[in-house]
Amino acid sequence: KQPYGPFLANTTIGIIPKHIWESVNDEQFIFSQYNTEPIGSGAYKKSSIIRDKGGIPTEYKLTTWSGYYGSEPFIENIIFHFFSEEKEMLSALDQGKIDSAVSLFTESASLLASDKTQAYRIISTPLPRIFGVFFNQNQSPVLADKVVRQALDMSIDRTELINKVFKGYGVPTTGPTPFIISTSTPVIPAKISASSTSTTPINNAQSLLEKNGWKKASDGVYTKKVGKTSTTLTLAFDIYTVDSPDLKQVAGLIQNTWNELGARVVVKVYEASDLYQNIIRTRKYDALLFGEAIGKDRDLYAFWHSSQLKAPGLNVALYANSKTDKLLDDIRATTDENVRMAKYAQFDQIIRNDLPAIFLYMPNFIYAVPKAIKNIQIGAINIPADRWSGVSKWYEETESVYTVFNK
Repeated sequence: KQPYGPFLANTTIGIIPKHIWESVNDEQFIFSQYNTEPIGSGAYKKSSIIRDKGGIPTEYKLTTWSGYYGSEPFIENIIFHFFSEEKEMLSALDQGKIDSAVSLFTESASLLASDKTQAYRIISTPLPRIFGVFFNQNQSPVLADKVVRQALDMSIDRTELINKVFKGYGVPTTGPTPFIISTSTPVIPAKISASSTSTTPINNAQSLLEKNGWKKASDGVYTKKVGKTSTTLTLAFDIYTVDSPDLKQVAGLIQNTWNELGARVVVKVYEASDLYQNIIRTRKYDALLFGEAIGKDRDLYAFWHSSQLKAPGLNVALYANSKTDKLLDDIRATTDENVRMAKYAQFDQIIRNDLPAIFLYMPNFIYAVPKAIKNIQIGAINIPADRWSGVSKWYEETESVYTVFNK
């Protein structure tokens, strides 16, 4: 009923054969065996499938399809192998049983990249997924103090975090829009003089707190008396996150940093389903270490519009601002890319100023590919499957041609 600019991005959903799928209802769709018997319109077609005893595919073989609308690929066959554990995949790569590997852990990628004698190389590109600590100011009064949020933000060394956790395979970020380069230069808040003798981010953050009435108690944790009744606020809160190796490590580093700053921070880890059902859906958290996967439509409405405050909306910072709501509404209503980017730049600046979350990093997509394969250009991708968008232009063999014919 309303103009919807991102609609065109949704038309890129693949075409599927009606005679196969018309009898499958919505509930059955994801469980259908047809999902493992793909029929599409790409450059390759299924040649054969090998399954285990449970019927789960362990190998796919693809061959070029003569009916493809574009140019015929140079590589005739592609074989997919599936592994239940990374160590099995890495063993197969080391033994030459496979030529490439995807979804590598960063530590493994770092080790593979250091071995220049192998027949593969490591390529990577940032994924449009922003990870950060999102604050629930409704539940935690101490996090409703903007000075506290500024101090917490100032104390984080994002580059160090990426190097320690991701071996450098990530991109630091300080704002909500990965596709906008902010025109603002991060600076120490005005209440901290640029000529301050503080020499570290933590020193600067402590100075900011102390200039705004926060004092360290005997246990090293900052407190502040507020209101007419002189209620004492303690700089203490919990961080909730999912049980995954990288997020637990990120949470631990942040916890250590903020404890050193003078906060008392407790990390609480949950299984993914438990975290969503009992924590995110109910909005029962002080702070949430969370990731936002931004689609190819680059629509941030679900993450930041006030209409998305309650589940299943993804506004986990419980952020409400009429100005950003209007900007997000306008962005959805236009197909003019220049207008969209101008409005996103305004949106980005407002969020950075209000600081409802501390944005940390975008992880890299990591891919080990054969050195023998040329012209692999993955560029910017939204999902891992996007790495195949240019596969028809990949090649391995070349031949010498007289210059006169090479035109």
